[in-house]
Amino acid sequence: MHVVVFCDCPVGEPGKNVGGTHAVVSQYRYHLLREGHGFTLITGEMFDRIPQGVHPLEYLTRLMEGIDFDAIHIVTPANRLGLLARQFCVDNNLPFTLTYDTQIPEYLEVRHGVPLDLSYGYMRWYAAVAQRVIVPTPSMKQLLDSWGFQRVVANKHGVDTISFARVAPLTC
Repeated sequence: MHVVVFCDCPVGEPGKNVGGTHAVVSQYRYHLLREGHGFTLITGEMFDRIPQGVHPLEYLTRLMEGIDFDAIHIVTPANRLGLLARQFCVDNNLPFTLTYDTQIPEYLEVRHGVPLDLSYGYMRWYAAVAQRVIVPTPSMKQLLDSWGFQRVVANKHGVDTISFARVAPLTC
């Protein structure tokens, strides 16, 4: 199986985004490759230098034509690449899954005063065509269920035991 993963932020580049999204996508890649599957990562940076006059959706279509993929997964649904990937899938009748890790509506409410019902309405619209909405915890699943999301499944990220094994134990 070959999986194409869409993630707006750069992944795997030292000094750039070493947060949660980076770690999760790195683990996807590690486990897929370890099991003998294919993995292609498409990031937002790939769309920063599209030739003038080429629509981003056209550029994405050309890009995807060169990949023999079996599955599509969107990691950053609310961003520009997430919207583009969703549109590509809808236009081509392709199933996809998405990850919902961040409470985006709550963030928008606190930072920008956007009402929760507006943000959750948008996120529910976005997720409505996904085969599955994958969340990291049962409580996140309950939250999205309460907002009317469909096909939500909890699948914890787990702990990267290799990285944590390299950390020296705390001494008192």
